[in-house]
This record gives sequence, C-alpha cells and structure tokens, in this order.
Amino acid sequence: MGKVNIESVTKIYGKAPKTVDVIHGISINIADGEFIFMVPPVRL
Repeated sequence: MGKVNIESVTKIYGKAPKTVDVIHGISINIADGEFIFMVPPVRL
C-alpha cells in the first residue's frame, strides 16, 4: 500500500474582516496499515 501525509491544513469561514478560524495548521501522517477516523464535536 502506501502512506498519507497531510500538512498545514487550515479552514476559515466568512469573509474579511469577519472571519472565524476553525482549523489551525493541522498536520497528520498515516502509515501503511493504520486506520483513522475523525469525528467532529457533537452540539447538544
């Protein structure tokens, strides 16, 4: 198989000057054979 490298991911909602940064430079390395899942927070 292979591996996956994701570097410096960001997400910004809105338009300047009113923006909201929700992801701040996340990086992840997934090696061959690893299994991951990402779940957002639950809003009650």
